Amino acid sequence: MEEEFAHWLELPAGMRYLTFGELPDLIASAISPAAEDDFSGGFRQAVAADNIKEELTRAKDAGLLKVLDPVTLGPHTFPEGDALVRAKVRVSDLQRYFAEGGRLGIRVEATPPPTFAQRARPMWAEPAMLALKPDTIVQFFSLPGLSSGVAQCRVSECLAIVEEQIARQARGVFTLVEAAHLLAMAAPGSDVQSFIHRLMTATVRGRPLPREPGSLLPIEDRTKVRDFSSLATIRDIDSWLEEEGAPYRFPPGPFDASGPLHGDEQCEPRYIAGRRLWTLAEAVNFVAALENFGVAPAALLKRAAKAAADSTITLRNPEDGEPRHGSNLSGFFVEWLYAEDFNAWLASAGFREPYRLPDDTPSEQSQPGPVATAAEPVEADPAAPLPLTTGNVAFCFDGLRYSEAKWKKPLGDKPKWLATCVAIPGRRGICETRWNPVLIGAALVRAGHVSARSVRARFQSRPMLIPWLDAWKTYEADHIESA
Repeated sequence: MEEEFAHWLELPAGMRYLTFGELPDLIASAISPAAEDDFSGGFRQAVAADNIKEELTRAKDAGLLKVLDPVTLGPHTFPEGDALVRAKVRVSDLQRYFAEGGRLGIRVEATPPPTFAQRARPMWAEPAMLALKPDTIVQFFSLPGLSSGVAQCRVSECLAIVEEQIARQARGVFTLVEAAHLLAMAAPGSDVQSFIHRLMTATVRGRPLPREPGSLLPIEDRTKVRDFSSLATIRDIDSWLEEEGAPYRFPPGPFDASGPLHGDEQCEPRYIAGRRLWTLAEAVNFVAALENFGVAPAALLKRAAKAAADSTITLRNPEDGEPRHGSNLSGFFVEWLYAEDFNAWLASAGFREPYRLPDDTPSEQSQPGPVATAAEPVEADPAAPLPLTTGNVAFCFDGLRYSEAKWKKPLGDKPKWLATCVAIPGRRGICETRWNPVLIGAALVRAGHVSARSVRARFQSRPMLIPWLDAWKTYEADHIESA
């Protein structure tokens, strides 16, 4: 009964625990909401947050509110100072605590709304979005920039945003944040935020010329320039790049190039059970370069990309080669597929032989060469948990040979004993390196840095390692206990 509570705090679906340190601001925003430009309301909210922090700390000391260890989610042994800030609290415990007196109701959404993310250069509206009813509420993440965020809106509103973006970019007009994302992809070693700051700084001098939405006339008042709404043409941006002495220009659209496609040069050939996985750009370039094919790479890509988005082409998970549904195509088209997948689509699209990718039936010549390993490898399992990120590994193996902070250097340098533990190589701007924690634990034990018992205990206690526990036990039984 909603009328029983003076205020309500809405939480996303699936939320079972909250961090103690985030509770004061979170609860204060529900009890004392304030608009962005409401200074007095913001002050009241800050005071409320301080009061709530004191109240919750007293409740913890009195045993009225239980705080948990953030790793084990069991009883906390020393919930003080920074340890208290990182401690976890059950949502159910908070609901019972604040229910007294009808002060605050805490409600967890039953199901999360569908989530979509804006792209720097969309080709079309996502099929998954088009499949929803126009009035369906979704979460829509705006393109990361200085003023980025997430908003809940109707599908019809999201589609209008994407359609306007496509039509505007077809005229060669981009927002500053869109331009920053595309320039960062065109300039190896750069990053989006740096380009946003450079573009915003340059607009003060009139380069690139910031333009108003709609009229495309210059913005006279530079204080009104916004990265997410102020516009620049490709000519504006290229003139600015030339003045700055940059050796590149605004990248052409994915379907505007006349020569081979670029953007996947950093992808090393990937093999699974002797079969090569191709990127979509590699496959398009190979076939388009065949003698007398007669279709430009960009034109072939446009058809292939649409087929991938519609699931007409089978795409593959790069970790295990299993089919995956949906497409995450961006300006660089780093999607993976087997030759047979692309060849099947070529045939269905009416392209006759011999315009095909080469047959990659496993043979001694097509098998990848041997790779040195620190220990006998654990065979890939399609149902295995996702390998860990570098930050995950540093956190999970904290205290085993290195502290969490010192783990990050060898994980970044990848010495020989660690390089063989990489499960998925990272690619700048595309994906980060992911690691097999079983192989890391094995390498530590084999080198004598830690005992197998301490590694097993870590797999039993860290939530991110628990899904790997059975794999560790199998490895331990096969390779360590019998050693």
